[in-house]
Parts: sequence; structure tokens; C-alpha cells
Amino acid sequence: MSLNSTPNSYLAVLGAQVAADGIAAHVGDVLVVAEAAVQVAPGAAAVLADVGQPEVTRQRALAVASSAVLRSRAAAESLSAALAGTAVMGTELTAA
Repeated sequence: MSLNSTPNSYLAVLGAQVAADGIAAHVGDVLVVAEAAVQVAPGAAAVLADVGQPEVTRQRALAVASSAVLRSRAAAESLSAALAGTAVMGTELTAA
């Protein structure tokens, strides 16, 4: 997936890939989402960043953080800026 993608498409692909591969396979991308969500969903952002949390808990936190980011213009813009200004953080997302 191109880093020029919209937050919506980026989060949709990331969610599908995390469901298929697990959080650990996409940790860099998950941390980018956590950073974008810290102001709008601080609890979910903290869980995403905590590698000691169970996999299912972190997957649910990704869903909450993604939803919060998409509902907040500032958070979505933060994610867009992170995607535009960052080389691939974790594993490169590919369209499913």
C-alpha cells in the first residue's frame, strides 16, 4: 500500500493484516496509529504501545484507536502527516 493512501484505507488494510498476521508482524505501523490516537483515545494508544498486553487486547485497542482517529480531523491529519513523512515504520503494508 502506498504511503500516500488515506487514513481510512491505511487503517482498513492494517486492520486486515493484523487480523491475519498478528500485532507483532506490524508493530511499527501499530505504533504510528498509537501516536496519532494518543489525544483522542489515550487508553487505546497506551494498550497498543504496551507489548505486555495480550494479543486480543491490543487488537481491540487497534480497532478503538482506528475509529477514534477517523472521527477526529486533527488525529486523521496527524496520521496522514506521519504516513507522508515516514519511511515504512514496520512491515510495508500491501493491499490485501
